[in-house]
Amino acid sequence: MKIITLFFGSWLAGLAAYLGALGLLYRQSISGNDLFAVGFWSLLAFALAFFIVYLPVLFGVRRRLRGVRPVWPFPLIATLLGIVPTAAILFFWGGSFRSLISAEASLFYVMFAVVGIIVGCAFARIYNHPCKV
Repeated sequence: MKIITLFFGSWLAGLAAYLGALGLLYRQSISGNDLFAVGFWSLLAFALAFFIVYLPVLFGVRRRLRGVRPVWPFPLIATLLGIVPTAAILFFWGGSFRSLISAEASLFYVMFAVVGIIVGCAFARIYNHPCKV
């Protein structure tokens, strides 16, 4: 249950960061169908990435470190993994490698950086008992 709460909580925080960055960096807002599209596609991309990439990688790091000490690798790695859902969203909509440096990509990088920090820190807190190999 903690993992599902972590999944939805981090995604919501990331969505808030996306909307905040849109307002601060580009002086724009989003509503209606555009907000639904960003929410839907980011949730779908994050769901796939979270269960197929984030969790297995974080469990691997935990196993390699034989626990969650030091904590700093977990949020760092989870933040870097934010490239995966960003690329998935951009490539699904016909983007190329060049689109990974676009203004739209920067908003998703902000979103998934926040998601990564939360996921990494919360993962370390949830699994703070020593890893048995």
